[in-house]
Amino acid sequence: LFSAIITDIHMPVMSGIEFTNICKKDPALKHIPIIILSSHSKEETLRTLGEVGSEEYVLKTNHTELLTALNRVVGKNKIGVHHG
Repeated sequence: LFSAIITDIHMPVMSGIEFTNICKKDPALKHIPIIILSSHSKEETLRTLGEVGSEEYVLKTNHTELLTALNRVVGKNKIGVHHG
């Protein structure tokens, strides 16, 4: 059981967009929030992400925002992510 899925937008076999599409069409996975990591600016990527159902988008280098995004999406299940 996963509380969230984190994927990179650029991967060797398939893109994070393709992976998210597959997850959102699978009845066993479609309820799991997905965070996509990218090195591209938000303006370039947000249009596409909204179309595939990603809950969050975070720049790869912004670890603080990644933790914040995880807390947002996982917090819906009353479970927190902590950085120690």
